[in-house]
Amino acid sequence: MQISGNHKTLINFRTKLLCWFFWLMKVFTNQKQFIHNPILRSKILNRLGLHVFRILMAYFCTTVRRFLLSFKIPKEDRVFFKRNGFIIKENFLPSEEYQALKKIIGELTDFNAITFDGDTKLQKISLTRVQRANNIKFQFKNNPRYINLLKYVASKNCPFSFTINKVVSGHYDPQTTYHTDTFHPTMKSWLYFNNISADEGPFAYFPGSHKLTLKRLILEYKISNDLYSGKFLQATGGSCRYTEENLKWLGLTEVKLFIVKENTLVIADTFGVHRRTPSKPNTERNSLNSYHRILWPFSILTGYKTEYFTDLSRRIYFSIFKY
Repeated sequence: MQISGNHKTLINFRTKLLCWFFWLMKVFTNQKQFIHNPILRSKILNRLGLHVFRILMAYFCTTVRRFLLSFKIPKEDRVFFKRNGFIIKENFLPSEEYQALKKIIGELTDFNAITFDGDTKLQKISLTRVQRANNIKFQFKNNPRYINLLKYVASKNCPFSFTINKVVSGHYDPQTTYHTDTFHPTMKSWLYFNNISADEGPFAYFPGSHKLTLKRLILEYKISNDLYSGKFLQATGGSCRYTEENLKWLGLTEVKLFIVKENTLVIADTFGVHRRTPSKPNTERNSLNSYHRILWPFSILTGYKTEYFTDLSRRIYFSIFKY
């Protein structure tokens, strides 16, 4: 059966209308890629301040959520984080638990996910899988001191997933350029299982760069209005790379290198400017990682304590917005 020209036009119109509906809905989610959404990359809308408005609203909502969760952590940690954008704790795990986990990690050979940043190799395996394989349960996953720090920085009262990461440095790594992860505050954490020296690719972060300043907003406005000139590297992907000129204009001059000893916990808001510093090829770094990028950054709700409701929220999100 042939479809007439009028019917084809109607089908195409409905398809386009549906696409535009989803693109519009994604404006209110955590989608950061300009290139995947014609509304987000619209020259007219960004000239009117769409991108800047999303940043302002997400930052405000994060501030509210962190305030609601602030009672969960000590005042000194809150003050330190608000000033710097990260939290650092040495000798974090009890020695016995740390050594048991370190021994298991040292014997790992079967990683269930392998990705590459340039030719830098990142191997991952979920902590849950490691626990099942070794018939062991680590208590730190239920340690309020640990979990509450993650919740505060992530601004979400929800369960977190953990992975064991092994990074093997290559000759090229795009993560060694200063950048921010997305347009709204996020959380990443590392519990290191080896000493990290200056030439072994330590995490680098500009203290205080997580704060939303007028200069940061002006720069973000310029980025959103100049996506395709090549002036701002990887701008269309929503994770802009910063040049020395950008950093100088923002007033970011003193960077902190996380040259740390093993069993050190670092939690950072990667809305701040950061990078993985260059290292010698084949340098290995092992860590326990947790990461949280909120699905609904324009909500002031802190989330769900149970895995059931957290998973349900994720399923709804990805079933609707996976395309």
